[in-house]
Amino acid sequence: MTKKDLKFIAALLLVSVVLFIGYQWFIHGRADQIEKAFVYHNNKLVMEFKIDEDADYELTGDYGKMHIEVKDGKYRVYDVECPNHDCERVGWVAKGSTTTILCVPNDVFIRQDAKN
Repeated sequence: MTKKDLKFIAALLLVSVVLFIGYQWFIHGRADQIEKAFVYHNNKLVMEFKIDEDADYELTGDYGKMHIEVKDGKYRVYDVECPNHDCERVGWVAKGSTTTILCVPNDVFIRQDAKN
């Protein structure tokens, strides 16, 4: 390996560390601003819930029923009446995450937003 290769690798490592720290700062800063998740059906807000309060919700979409479980500052979708269950495969979404749960057959999506 030449000195030029080592400098390139060091620069890549430095950029990676800076991006990682920036991302962590963004997520933790976002988590402090987030209190609720919002549930939309047919692009209309139909429900909102506090992510820090454990609860269980049932929602009826275009295809059938779905359940939302909120526990320990996270939430997930389970027991969904739809053919593909992709929304269940998303798993638990933590407070502050930018992950959106989307159920296409039910035309439902759940997202967090800082506009509390």
